[in-house]
Amino acid sequence: MQHTEREEGTIHALLEVFAKQRLPRALEIKKRVDEGEVLNELDIEFLERVFREANENRSHIVRFPEYSDIVNMAVHIYHDITEKALENEKLHGSHGRP
Repeated sequence: MQHTEREEGTIHALLEVFAKQRLPRALEIKKRVDEGEVLNELDIEFLERVFREANENRSHIVRFPEYSDIVNMAVHIYHDITEKALENEKLHGSHGRP
């Protein structure tokens, strides 16, 4: 599929933000929830922003199926975070650590 220069620039910018900002922060949050912590307000705001931006950028992402593995990996990480955080919240309540 041929992409315009603008489409190429947009996907490049999205990938750069993901690699340099979103992924490192997501992995840091995942590590904490895997260790039993609950999400704090900043974590929740970050995840809400990520989900909102992903929805807004969906039309750009679908034009580049060659990046579907990256998208699927990101979805899996965010799913793991929210699932584990919910589990931690149920175990420890809204006060945080065990």
